[in-house]
Amino acid sequence: MAVKYSTKLISNEYKSGTRVTRPKSRLITTLVFALTLLMAASAFAQHPQGQPEEDASVVPSGQAAAILMLAATTVRTETGFLSFGFNPVTAFAPTTFVCPSTHKAGCTLLVDVSAGIWNVSPSSVAQIYIKISGPGAAVDPNSLVNVSVNNGPLAGAATFQFMKRQIPAGSSQTVNIYFKVGLQGASANTGFRTATAQLYLN
Repeated sequence: MAVKYSTKLISNEYKSGTRVTRPKSRLITTLVFALTLLMAASAFAQHPQGQPEEDASVVPSGQAAAILMLAATTVRTETGFLSFGFNPVTAFAPTTFVCPSTHKAGCTLLVDVSAGIWNVSPSSVAQIYIKISGPGAAVDPNSLVNVSVNNGPLAGAATFQFMKRQIPAGSSQTVNIYFKVGLQGASANTGFRTATAQLYLN
């Protein structure tokens, strides 16, 4: 049996005195093809393919705000009952800041208002109205915002944050905060409330 196996093996490996090398040829062809694909993939990955190159100087829009340095903070707290209607009612005593004249880049103001609000008349809404006197950009996102429709007898928390940018160096800014409702003849109540105002150097 061993002799027959050897003879068959030899006859399969040789034809007319020439060794058959087809399996090795296929292996070499496969390797060359694989290397060609790798080189093509590498060149494709490095080529921009019609897309603009990334610019390291471009900051994503979500991170576009300037880095600010806190210069001053005031916190005002009121605990007395306050009923308000369609005409604005003063919620806190005014706060005044001065952007340093030596800081040529100017300043930014951030105002955070929080309050417990209840008994808002049906179909109406409680609003916070903020006015910041002095030069600079308009209050963002708006000087008047809706904050609560709570018409129940228990206070519900309401909070909102305002910002004023492009405040020039040396200018004085006075922050006034009011509460009101959106419909004539409607009313609402508030009690404990806080206002945090912060002056930042641009």
